Amino acid sequence: MKEMGYTITEVNKKNKDDFKELAECMRTIQWHNERGIFAGNVTFMGHQGYDIPKLKEYIEFIKNIVNIPSAKLFFAKEDCCGEKVVGVAFGGFTEEAEESKTRCGRIMFFWVNPDFRKTKLPLTLYKKLFGWFKKNNCPNVSVTFNPFQNDMSRFFVKNGYRVANVELVGPVEVM
Repeated sequence: MKEMGYTITEVNKKNKDDFKELAECMRTIQWHNERGIFAGNVTFMGHQGYDIPKLKEYIEFIKNIVNIPSAKLFFAKEDCCGEKVVGVAFGGFTEEAEESKTRCGRIMFFWVNPDFRKTKLPLTLYKKLFGWFKKNNCPNVSVTFNPFQNDMSRFFVKNGYRVANVELVGPVEVM
């Protein structure tokens, strides 16, 4: 597949015009991910017993991230065809541990549009986020995943992560 064009941007006060589109994208993804708990062909519990936040709540969430030094949100927009959001990476890190003087990074939200998954965008977004973790003294990163996400778990395990329950834990150097 020919490499598609995109631009990766860090959420900050200068790009407030993108917040609504980014919020719509994140809300839609969460709606699809949390439609229900599946048991065979049966879906139950609606949105896992919770309502999906409203668009204005997502916008407030994104605005607040700008002021949190321990959190970072990157998004990718395509370079052509309407410049839609095609990727989102959100991560945060823990307080510094007294004994080791290090932190642990955590990928909180990661999504790439299916049309861009076979391009360099997923790896580029990971590298952006992992670079920020490394810069902030996070030698290890944890990634929660669904058991059916075989490609993602294989990628991380191949690069030195270990599986702990449904969480992958490993070195930031993988990126």
